[in-house]
Amino acid sequence: MTGPRFMTLAPECRCPAEATSMPGAPGNHLIRLTDQGEKRNFMTKAETIATHRNFVELTYGTRYDPQDQTMYCAFSEGFFANCTVALWNVTDVARRFGHYPTRLDFSEGFSQYRQNSTDPLASQDLYPVFFQCNRSYLPPLNVSPPAINIDHHGIYQSNNFDYYVPLIKAYFSPSDRVTKLSNRLQDKYKIDLTKTVLVWYRGTDKRSEVWVASPQAYLKQVEAILDAHPDFKVWIQTEEQHVREQFREHFGARCIIIDELPPSSVGGNVYKLPPSEANIDRLDLAITMLALVTLGARAKFIVTHTGNIAFWICLYRGHTRSVLQFDRHGILFGLTDIKKYWWKLRRRLLRGGSMTKSRTT
Repeated sequence: MTGPRFMTLAPECRCPAEATSMPGAPGNHLIRLTDQGEKRNFMTKAETIATHRNFVELTYGTRYDPQDQTMYCAFSEGFFANCTVALWNVTDVARRFGHYPTRLDFSEGFSQYRQNSTDPLASQDLYPVFFQCNRSYLPPLNVSPPAINIDHHGIYQSNNFDYYVPLIKAYFSPSDRVTKLSNRLQDKYKIDLTKTVLVWYRGTDKRSEVWVASPQAYLKQVEAILDAHPDFKVWIQTEEQHVREQFREHFGARCIIIDELPPSSVGGNVYKLPPSEANIDRLDLAITMLALVTLGARAKFIVTHTGNIAFWICLYRGHTRSVLQFDRHGILFGLTDIKKYWWKLRRRLLRGGSMTKSRTT
């Protein structure tokens, strides 16, 4: 992917790994094809006023209107990859203009979650469907944004939560619709977050981006937690059917499985599957995913991967206490001896090898 036009990202802060292609020139992405081949015209305010105002190009198709201070987010890949790009651009606006956007507009982005959706809101600005804005949480303008973008593939313990948590509360607090679904799912599955270990396992296409630790490595960490907390339950969230069944068989009645977010039996991201395979409305899929991430972020313990979903779990959590992260090299970080971690990392890097296979830890 080509880099942004006006700024240079640090090498470790490239486009979120889910992204595979750069959106076209402004306006080109407004006309899309549904799976039936019919043209859908996502007309937006950005398009109607583009010829009258000088937009500032940000990263990955995002544009900023300095006049009304609206940021138009056009990135369209995985849900939380889109959110990461939006977060990057919010901090970019703060760095370059000395203020934060008045509002975010998602009329042009999240296209995968519009296609085949029967929800009438799918053709509109999706920001208020997913989020609500409360600028009172924004950091003071005398607090300088970080010099480089936060790394979604980094060690989350190193995140500057003091700076980013207020941004999350200001721009990415879940909407009422998302919150109601989150509460309903918590009640339905009787999830006591104070006695829950959330396991979010990403496999499938993630293996082309990072070293993926094996399910057995996750099981080992969960078992250690349950040894110390025998009354806890295990909430397994994964897009891989066989991993979900492995946890169900291992933990039995202590295992919580959310049926509303279906796994893929054929592999790959659910949002990229045809409707007959995904078995869920695309917009409902996005709302459900956000509801589960914001809910799971409050679990007592979290065992997770490295990627945009795990990144946003930690952002919504506001810290990484009681979080065990398998890093981009498939090595466990968190609740462990830091010297042991760096020794394992050095050995892994010296050994090298392919990222396409699951790794034990």
